[in-house]
Amino acid sequence: MRIAPALAVIALLAGSGTAQLPLPPRTAPPGLAIATSAELAPVLRRVAQAFEARRPGAHVTIAGVGSDVAMADLYAGRADLAVIGRRAFEPEAKAYEWIYHHPPRATAVMRGSVATAGHSPAVAVLVNAANPAGSISLDQLRAAFRGAQAPRWGDLGARDRFAARPVHPIMPDSEQGTGRFLRHVLFADATLFAWDRVREVAEPLHRDGTADRNGGRIATMVARDPDALALTPGPAIAGTRTIPIRIDGVAVSPDPRSVAEGRYPLARSIYAYGDPHPSAEARGFLRFLLGPAGREAIAAGPYLPLPAADAEAALKEID
Repeated sequence: MRIAPALAVIALLAGSGTAQLPLPPRTAPPGLAIATSAELAPVLRRVAQAFEARRPGAHVTIAGVGSDVAMADLYAGRADLAVIGRRAFEPEAKAYEWIYHHPPRATAVMRGSVATAGHSPAVAVLVNAANPAGSISLDQLRAAFRGAQAPRWGDLGARDRFAARPVHPIMPDSEQGTGRFLRHVLFADATLFAWDRVREVAEPLHRDGTADRNGGRIATMVARDPDALALTPGPAIAGTRTIPIRIDGVAVSPDPRSVAEGRYPLARSIYAYGDPHPSAEARGFLRFLLGPAGREAIAAGPYLPLPAADAEAALKEID
């Protein structure tokens, strides 16, 4: 399997404290080689076609191998860039640093989708349609899932018959993709939750072996439970509704503008990993990706382009 080099490097990392590995020979295809996920591959191919049309002689290869393998391809010399819908895991970054004697650079190049399954959707806060709660703060979310005492809906602003009812928190499996993202951005990488009251829901598998990543199972649970409070990567369904998150007193919902601008706190970003001193080909592609033409290609969906100001800031880091 292609993941084998990653496992081998991680084993070497764990088993040695001083020796460093020799630089691997480049085995990437000619031109610029980009390893990415199957979901990101189409949008990157769209950008690459526009890039090649404006750069005679440029050639970009896009390999949709999955995020884990993409990072392995990067430090094994099979790719110049790894573009993934998450931050690199610590063993992946350390493996790169062990080989190249410096960590890889992460550049945010676009935002995830608002609510498209499998395309780094923003995580929504879902409640039952009968629940009168209006919005929730990040601190209230943390207390509901990790607090020592179980909150009541009255603590979260609900009134009338809901005020005294206990909150029933529901979250994605903390060891799967969305759960890991939430652990990092919302719970400071915690692994311990209030398991006496928190329901953890794994992503069920379809018959073809792929995961159901649209949060449908969680949404169905919320529709059946008036006291449910769920974190889910999927949209609201009949019997449920999404509530905004309060940031400095302002209620922010997961919509295209708030996600693209990075104002919604549970939105995701897409990162390009590569050498801190990229080759001319890699630098040129990243500049194009973050420029007007690249952002226009991204805007065709389902991912969202960075606003011009954020793209300019990223370009300064590349240069």
